[in-house]
Amino acid sequence: MRWFIKCIRQYSDFNGRARRKEFWMFSLVQFILGLILFTADVILFVLPSDAFPILTMLYVTFAFFPSLAVAVRRLHDIGKSAWWYVKVCLTIYVVTIVLAILFAIGGVYSIDILTYISMAIFMVMYIGSLAWVIVVFCKNSEPNENKWGLNPKDSSTPEEDIVNIDCFKYFVKCFKQYVDFHGRASRAEFWMFFGVCYMAQLVFSIVMNVSQGVSVDAVNPISLIYLVYLMVIFIPSLAVGVRRLHDIGKSGWYLAGALILAVILAFAIGLAIAFKSNVVAIVSMILLIALILAFYIVPALKGQPGENKWGPNPNEENNLSETINENTIE
Repeated sequence: MRWFIKCIRQYSDFNGRARRKEFWMFSLVQFILGLILFTADVILFVLPSDAFPILTMLYVTFAFFPSLAVAVRRLHDIGKSAWWYVKVCLTIYVVTIVLAILFAIGGVYSIDILTYISMAIFMVMYIGSLAWVIVVFCKNSEPNENKWGLNPKDSSTPEEDIVNIDCFKYFVKCFKQYVDFHGRASRAEFWMFFGVCYMAQLVFSIVMNVSQGVSVDAVNPISLIYLVYLMVIFIPSLAVGVRRLHDIGKSGWYLAGALILAVILAFAIGLAIAFKSNVVAIVSMILLIALILAFYIVPALKGQPGENKWGPNPNEENNLSETINENTIE
């Protein structure tokens, strides 16, 4: 339990290293708590097949950042960057999408061999990826000190030396730059902002599911609040996206073009389904999925070193005082 409490205290600490014992003890306690809470959902709320596991999802929301943080520190301990892990996960995600498309094509055109092959490759990749993740996180610590700090087995970090990257600080920073489409944004700023947005999304999902059937009004007030929330974060989301493109040397017009293309492709899919044009629907779907993947891959690219036409590197010490060095999460 001591390791679990330590990880919770380091709620958003992406600095330093974490030994195997810290990571796996935290994961074990998380699994046990998740099992207990899901059981409570079943007992207290008599969970039917279409109900929402309230307690479980609340805990998932709470544990999102500490789970991510301890995983990053564990990778640091074996000499791997967090961005290395992101790239591997994106590769697996891309392959999964491609296999899903092949599976759908096989089903639509009754090509059984294509369906079976795509399913077999998916199962092999899924089991192999799971085994690979377990092996990576079970690797022994790098001896002595590495670029992320001292070997956690050789020294214990005093409580007063624990430093957290304030995820909400990035969120507030993006709102302070609400309509600021100038300058640059580091990977840390972009992903921390959307990490907090993701947590808010989970909270809204939980509240809206709980409120279903409770409100007697024609319109659920929670849905209206959620709509307002989406409208509020829309502009700062665009702004931080444009600044992230600037950081890798690309114009913000790339984002505008991508959004317009996404709308066109979604419209094309709708028309293709309405007129039962399977070929157009599949091609449009493939292009839309590729575009969605680009929205994940491009912001994960490393920023240009030094100054570019949009301003200084956001990770340099002489930049904005509130910006935290991105190297702490690499």
